[in-house]
Amino acid sequence: MSLLSESLVEEWLNRAGYFTIRGVRYGVSEIDLLAVRYTAQGIEARHVEVQISTNPISYISPLT
Repeated sequence: MSLLSESLVEEWLNRAGYFTIRGVRYGVSEIDLLAVRYTAQGIEARHVEVQISTNPISYISPLT
């Protein structure tokens, strides 16, 4: 399931103009996604950890 969720987040980041790297080793840990893009102000980088739940406690917005 995590591969699917990481793929979804990676697709969103790519469409937002980020170059993404998946599974970067950092010491003994691993970064799910590292996203980088160039802007007018310089380089913007994001460290993304993805987590999903098949049984959410609540929803962000009402279901329609």
